[in-house]
Amino acid sequence: MKFQKKPFRGERIALDGNEYEHCSFESCTFVFSATAPFRLAHNDISADCRFEFTGAAADTVTAMRGIEVARKSMAIVQSGPQSLAGADIQLVSCLTECVDREVLSANVRVR
Repeated sequence: MKFQKKPFRGERIALDGNEYEHCSFESCTFVFSATAPFRLAHNDISADCRFEFTGAAADTVTAMRGIEVARKSMAIVQSGPQSLAGADIQLVSCLTECVDREVLSANVRVR
């Protein structure tokens, strides 16, 4: 479905299979399930809008988090000789940073 010049406020916005052009979004939650492509063009989106990933999209976000944690963990291991305690602290820091950045800072919620 195509939406043009429509204001949305406090709504759950299904992205899959839809087009939004010259619309405004305030306090909305964009829901993406990865079942169909979508299009957002020339919209006004307030900073308090959120994204929610469900189904296949949630699986992809989870996989990408795992890849990021694995990549950072390997970098720590490959960084050369260091004390085991130092490596443990770095790994915990890496895990905390990945979770904080992906979930809290970006306001991304995975169901």
